[in-house]
Amino acid sequence: MAPNDSPPLHPARVQMIAAFILLAPLTYMGVAIALRLGEVIPEEGYAELPAETLRVLRPALLAAGGLSALASFPVRKAMAARLLGQEPTLANRLRVVIVAMALAESAGVVGLVLFLLTADFIAASILWGCSIGACCLHFPSRAWLESDSDEEHMPLSNGGR
Repeated sequence: MAPNDSPPLHPARVQMIAAFILLAPLTYMGVAIALRLGEVIPEEGYAELPAETLRVLRPALLAAGGLSALASFPVRKAMAARLLGQEPTLANRLRVVIVAMALAESAGVVGLVLFLLTADFIAASILWGCSIGACCLHFPSRAWLESDSDEEHMPLSNGGR
């Protein structure tokens, strides 16, 4: 195989990539649990911010993370309309899935940052849950990946097609 050749794309490979993206927020949660159980993180977080700042920071990060997870849905729809409308190939479906799931997964990154700054496991868990939920909704079904149609169906919103 030449250095620039990549292995052939297969629906199972796309699903495997999506599964690894889906597991990222669980990894962030695991890091937070290890930091908490190992008593590595201070009780008030690494930032040691005053209470007035925390009253602004916590909701701001919760909103930013939640909005990033929500933004993944219109982004996916727009990308699918553009890419799959031109050419409904597996490679284009992979692009749609990766971008949408990466945007949804960014809520998990914001959750980890929130935890590191404030040591607030509950608020961070809300963002990890949003991230996991959005990623699950973006997870590609095999039928959608193998479809020749340019229709964009969310895997859980169309009866599992």
